[in-house]
Amino acid sequence: MKRLAQARAHVHASAEESFGLTVVESLILGVPVVVDTKSGGAAENLKKYNVGVTVDFRRARDQELTAAISQAIEGAPLVRQMAPTVRSEHSGPTVAARYIKVYRRAIASSSALARRSE
Repeated sequence: MKRLAQARAHVHASAEESFGLTVVESLILGVPVVVDTKSGGAAENLKKYNVGVTVDFRRARDQELTAAISQAIEGAPLVRQMAPTVRSEHSGPTVAARYIKVYRRAIASSSALARRSE
């Protein structure tokens, strides 16, 4: 995390990503991020917080990638501003509370189904 915190930008070159943990870690640290437009969870995280830059890595040329990285670095103040929000939404207690809510719904749903089948 120390090296990531020192980075001017994080270029997340994964073509597909279910969540993008390193993207969230970068945002928590206030490090601007560039991700593939079709990378799934990584791109969704940038969209959710309205920060970072997406680019189609499969089609982009060197100049487009360079421009995307420069654009991300220029947006660093906004990323640093959003860092506390991202940190709060992805803290251990917040994530645990979400899991508990999902499990309670699943248990309630399972119990209701079991009662119907009796």
